[in-house]
Amino acid sequence: MQRPLNILWQNVRPNSDLYIDIFDVSSHRIHPNVTKEMINQMYREIMASTELHKNNRAANLSREEGKAKFAQDKYFEAMEHFNGSVSFAEPGTEELGLAFANRSSCFFYLNMPDECLVDIELAKRHNYPGSLMRKLDARIVKCTELKADEHFKPGPHDIWEPKLSFNEHKDFAGVADCLKIRKNDEFGRHVITTCDLKIGQTILVENGYSIVPARKNTGRSRCLYCYKACMNFIACKNCMCMIFCNEGCMEKSFHKQECNRPAALSRKETFDLIMRMIFNINADFPDVDALNELVKVLLENKKPPTDLTPSQMNFCSLFQLAHNHEKLSANQLTCLRSATGVTLNVLMQYDEFSLKYRSTAHRRFLQHLILHLFHVAEHAIELFEYGQDGDGERMANYEQRQFARGIYPFGSYINHSCVPNVYWFNVDGRLICKVIRPIKKGEQIFRSYVPGHHSFEQPLELKRELDERYHFKCECFLCTSELWTPLTNEVNLSRDPLYEFGLQPSAMTIKRFRKLTRSEVLSYEKKAIEFLEKYDRFHPVNDTIVMQNNLQIMWNVLASRY
Repeated sequence: MQRPLNILWQNVRPNSDLYIDIFDVSSHRIHPNVTKEMINQMYREIMASTELHKNNRAANLSREEGKAKFAQDKYFEAMEHFNGSVSFAEPGTEELGLAFANRSSCFFYLNMPDECLVDIELAKRHNYPGSLMRKLDARIVKCTELKADEHFKPGPHDIWEPKLSFNEHKDFAGVADCLKIRKNDEFGRHVITTCDLKIGQTILVENGYSIVPARKNTGRSRCLYCYKACMNFIACKNCMCMIFCNEGCMEKSFHKQECNRPAALSRKETFDLIMRMIFNINADFPDVDALNELVKVLLENKKPPTDLTPSQMNFCSLFQLAHNHEKLSANQLTCLRSATGVTLNVLMQYDEFSLKYRSTAHRRFLQHLILHLFHVAEHAIELFEYGQDGDGERMANYEQRQFARGIYPFGSYINHSCVPNVYWFNVDGRLICKVIRPIKKGEQIFRSYVPGHHSFEQPLELKRELDERYHFKCECFLCTSELWTPLTNEVNLSRDPLYEFGLQPSAMTIKRFRKLTRSEVLSYEKKAIEFLEKYDRFHPVNDTIVMQNNLQIMWNVLASRY
């Protein structure tokens, strides 16, 4: 099958303002009925699935599992099951009140009396049985006594609140002012620093433009607007998909549009992300023609107007991310066009889109915008959290658990290296970048596109993912130097006293580490950084990778609420 070249943002003829119909390209026609049938099939699957409907039997089962965990003093694990019960419980029934009441007991034993009292109030408002009310009243008294105790220390943990080590960028919120976006033929758009950077400095604390939960969420329950964990979550009354910190977060989200819609339940995160981006764009740009004119400016690589809002500027940044339209195979492009058709037909079910994009010109514009966003979505960043089954495990035995996927206006411009000089992680839904290797003025900032890769030998799976997903071949010095691995394989730096002292936190349990004073934590961090700076010329070797990993674990634990 011959591939249609350059269909994105192409006009039907020169000097025309009408874009081509991407579903009717010569020899590559996709009939609209095909995408409509896809939508209908999604609806049938949704309506046939009992898992997606409120169900007190499922709520009770989840609550019983939570009570079993609670009996084992596994309060966080119990809370996850009680959160599930809150999601399953049918509105207006005792099951919902019981779920809130059970969860309140977890908060109490985690030394979180304020959260406990909030859940007690939620239980009372949601038909908690009157015959059991004395239990809640007794818990209220205990919470009051606990808060009045002068020796009371709230739990589970006061998180380290990340702050930039520099002034904030004038054009990008949450970005250090020493970072600049540059463009050249070799790297495209990329990020450099205008001053020397030291290990441990924080250069990015950025909120995502759009974030969606992972389909296979292996992390804690989180508010699906602000992505905070360990909160007094409430659930949508109509579906099984969403929980929120409170009514405020639910109202600020786009869940009303997404509730029980195929695009939100298609089991594909990219659909969810595209829909969320479209909702954001629609809210930021009420005038389609003004948006169209702005897109023309961006397509010509011109600077956007200076009178745009911060959110509109974020759209401009994301729109200008590199895409690989011309590198796609015929099959890949056909799949993207089909996905665009599904998304377009779903959007047309909303009056705000069907009325706003009524003309042929506007519909064609929307086609191309959606297809463009599918390309941009390749820059989405998987969000992970630090996880363990219990506080008794050594910190070195941590796991990375994905909880969401997001697109970031500035962070998405940072290129990949198998030997990155920044480490990125997440606090709630924010993307945090901390310097993990010394970076000289004018040098490029690099992160690893593949979390959890801690090795100086690049596995074949990593090369394959970089090629298939990102369409490039990594040319960092590790990938281009055949001599590096054999030369450094035998390097042993573990005899240095800095190594032994800096690695001590890895052998601690989380519980013990969190009892350290701030000065003790800083002393371990300082020694680890001194070691990495001292032997940076050898990196990556086993000992420097282990120390980097140790430092990253400390940062993750300090930023976690549990």
